[in-house]
Amino acid sequence: MGTNQHIDDEMNSRLAPGENVLLVSRFRLPKVHTEAASFFMIIVFVRLFDEFRNLVILKRLRRQSRDLSFPLDRRMIVCVTEQRILLWRSRFRTRSLNYLGDVPRVRVRSVRDPYVSNGKWKLMTLETREGHSIQLYIDSGSSDALSRLLSTVLNAAVDS
Repeated sequence: MGTNQHIDDEMNSRLAPGENVLLVSRFRLPKVHTEAASFFMIIVFVRLFDEFRNLVILKRLRRQSRDLSFPLDRRMIVCVTEQRILLWRSRFRTRSLNYLGDVPRVRVRSVRDPYVSNGKWKLMTLETREGHSIQLYIDSGSSDALSRLLSTVLNAAVDS
């Protein structure tokens, strides 16, 4: 069974009857990275310190996202349907997915692209209706479609 088939099966198992997948994308949360140019052992120490800081930040982020009822993790697979945004934690180099939860699409006020980026990932800001901002990297192949989809929900909610 291929990786994509495994992901499709997991997503389909979480969909309600009649619910359609509009977009599947990958999200990543930014990491702290210190630029270092020195002796090899000093650079290794700096990188280890960065990894420790990133673990502390990730632990705090998971707690905050639980409090906001908007589950987040370092690497995620995201499935957008007509009504919900479903989120899974994806492991690095494995096929396993861990379901984090879902968020109603109407909770997202906007997805903005305030930075110019031409790489594999686009740094974007997701704003919730409650006023929280979340910066994350979105797979550049689906970032424009995601932004349009969530703007459609915003415009429909404003028109109602």
